[in-house]
Amino acid sequence: MKKLTTTMMQETLNKQGRRLTVGLDLGDRSSFYCVLDEAGEVLMEQRLGTTPKAIKEIFGAMPRSCIALETGTHSPWVSRLLSELGHEAIVAHARSVRLIGESRHKDDRIDARTLARLVRIDPQLLCPVKHRSAEAQADLTVIRARAALVRTRTMLVNTARGLTKSYGERLRGCNARGMKPQAAQDLSPELKRALEPIMREIESVSERICEYDHLLESMTRNRYPEAERLKQIKGVGTLIALTYMLTLEDPHRFRKSRDTACYVGLQPGRRSSGQSEPQMHISKEGDPLHLSWLHQPRARRVERCDPGLQASSHDFRKTDNYRGVTDAGGLLAQAYEHTGDLTAALGAINAAIAANTHIADELYRGFRAAPSTR
Repeated sequence: MKKLTTTMMQETLNKQGRRLTVGLDLGDRSSFYCVLDEAGEVLMEQRLGTTPKAIKEIFGAMPRSCIALETGTHSPWVSRLLSELGHEAIVAHARSVRLIGESRHKDDRIDARTLARLVRIDPQLLCPVKHRSAEAQADLTVIRARAALVRTRTMLVNTARGLTKSYGERLRGCNARGMKPQAAQDLSPELKRALEPIMREIESVSERICEYDHLLESMTRNRYPEAERLKQIKGVGTLIALTYMLTLEDPHRFRKSRDTACYVGLQPGRRSSGQSEPQMHISKEGDPLHLSWLHQPRARRVERCDPGLQASSHDFRKTDNYRGVTDAGGLLAQAYEHTGDLTAALGAINAAIAANTHIADELYRGFRAAPSTR
């Protein structure tokens, strides 16, 4: 198809005089869009750069249209920009549009055309999602950047400890936050020389994490004072409260608290047919960062609810699997391993299941009841 200039495109589309439907397949460097008229006929298909300037040039000259795009790296800012230009931007859940993701004939042009035809039939077929605001995305980026530093520090600490053990030596006992070059003083000279840069880097990363902690505390005091209400919940601190608030952003868009638990991934799968209704595992389709932090207050509650776990809480809490387990069988096996008492283990799993739901309920009720200052 012959490439049209912006002026020619505007003249062609303005002649239609009716609302158009557009499918926009986003790419990292370039994207592809397809324009359909009310009869479903293709008016034009073209490629454009994935930049704010190119988006404004093409869609700013287009009459108000319904534009469908898939979730991805660029979908938050593109959808906000399209809305500012007066269009109705519908962001499709990429995992739910299997007609595109699992197609054997897949390219940018076909994907854009498929998006346009699906949104023209019924937008609900795309399982539309709502992106958070630019302000909330920027604040959540601070939390994600801190989490990246924590993962980096964990990797460096594990590397340093593993290398020393292979020499039959050990670093001085301390947690990751207290890991400093002094922890390697008792090592042999050659090993100390090899690990010195890593130890300095661990100390530097810990300082940067502390800077992020101070920034988050300041952000909570000045811009999110309602987080103090959520921090009254046992096991919930500034990081969990702020992450929860920024993930939901608007609690009033959920009808009830159980909907928020499903939103963050605490929802079992479902595959019922006829008389068959098997029990499925939790989907974990929510934000992985938020979901992992939601398990931490749950872990503390399980320990308080179960005497057997309290006796070995230190060893049990140190295991990464304990924080990540969401299925009943996995937690039951670990609880029984550490308690040696099946009754105590069953009590622990019941407490864990209840704690997962109750924490989400309490966070939602506290967030919804807190007076908004923004």
